[in-house]
This record gives sequence, C-alpha cells and structure tokens, in this order.
Amino acid sequence: MCLRVVSATLVLPLVREFHNQADKSLQDIEDFLYQHMGKNKLDQGEYEEALAHFYKALEIRLVKNNSELIESTQLAIDATLKMHNE
Repeated sequence: MCLRVVSATLVLPLVREFHNQADKSLQDIEDFLYQHMGKNKLDQGEYEEALAHFYKALEIRLVKNNSELIESTQLAIDATLKMHNE
C-alpha cells in the first residue's frame, strides 16, 4: 500500500473528529455569538438586524433553559424595541 494512502487513511478520521469537536464548541457558544452580534448591530443603530440576532440568541437560550441568559437577552430585546420605536 502506498504511504500516501496509509497516511490519508489514518489522518482523515482525525480530521473529521477535529471538525466534529470544533462544531460542538461553536454550538456551545452560539447563543453568546448571536447576543454579541446583536449588541454590535444595536450600537450601530441597525435595530432590525440587532433584533434578529437577539431573537436567535433567545431561541437557543430557551432550549438551554438558562434563566439568567434568557433574562439578559429579553432585556436586550426590550431595550432595542424601545430605541427602535423612539
């Protein structure tokens, strides 16, 4: 068997596992990323985009069932709606 084939056979499962772990890590912080993208859009005055990010963060946080994070996101949504309507 060619050395390249053996190397690919051994390396590919390791690469796949690395990608699976990276995907899992991103899933763990996905709500955090959406929350902060929303804050950035809010700071830029882009209220509708901010709300879209906050609602996505809220959706994820409701599944996680973390009341503190849910409350934080709900406060951000309420503040954004208030600013958007002024």
